[in-house]
Amino acid sequence: MKDLLTKCKNKVEGLIMGAIQQIYNRLYHCYGSQGWWPADTVFEMMIGAILVQRTNWSNVEKALCQLTLIYHQSN
Repeated sequence: MKDLLTKCKNKVEGLIMGAIQQIYNRLYHCYGSQGWWPADTVFEMMIGAILVQRTNWSNVEKALCQLTLIYHQSN
């Protein structure tokens, strides 16, 4: 029974992700890349997107500045 529930759950998750991907593809096709996320690099965009989930944007900016400084000092 547990295997059946797991298979069913995986199937439903796959269908949902497929639907989300289709919606994204349609929106992207209609509107293209918006370039609205305030980041200079892909790294900043990814980290900013994660950090903003738990805090306000001004604190994310401060954290990104510190991470950027540390990154550039190590390279």
